[in-house]
Amino acid sequence: MDRSAHLLSEHGLKNTPVRRKVLSFMEERKHAVSHAELEGAFNGDADRVTLYRALNTLEEKGIVHKVLGRDGIARYALCQDDCTVHRHDDQHLHFHCNTCMNVFCLAVDDYPEVNLPAGFMLSKIQLSAEGICDNCK
Repeated sequence: MDRSAHLLSEHGLKNTPVRRKVLSFMEERKHAVSHAELEGAFNGDADRVTLYRALNTLEEKGIVHKVLGRDGIARYALCQDDCTVHRHDDQHLHFHCNTCMNVFCLAVDDYPEVNLPAGFMLSKIQLSAEGICDNCK
C-alpha cells in the first residue's frame, strides 16, 4: 500500500483517486501547494469543487494543514504524523519566499517562550518568516 492510501486508511477515509492524487502531489513538492496548483496538475481530471472538498476533508481529518501566504492565497501541506481529527500539532515555521512566493514548512527545535497576561490561555503558536528560498537564491 502506498503512503497516500495508508494515510487515508489510517484516518478512516475512502481511498478515492482524487484524494490519493492530491496527497501524492503534495508529497512530491517541497512547498505547500495552492488549489490552483492542484487544479493545474489534475489537468481536468477533477473539478474545482471536488478539489476543494478533498482538501477540506483532508484538513478536517488532520492529514493536511492550511497556511495563508503573504499574497492571501491558501496553501496546503502534509501534516506531521501526530496530527488527528481532534488536534493539529504542526509546530513548525512557515517560510515565505519573497521571489517565488512559495511557502515552506520548516522544522523548529525551540519555540520562543510566550509570557501571557493573567487569564490568557495559549492554544497555538504560529511562526512565520520570509526571505529567499534555496531555489531562488
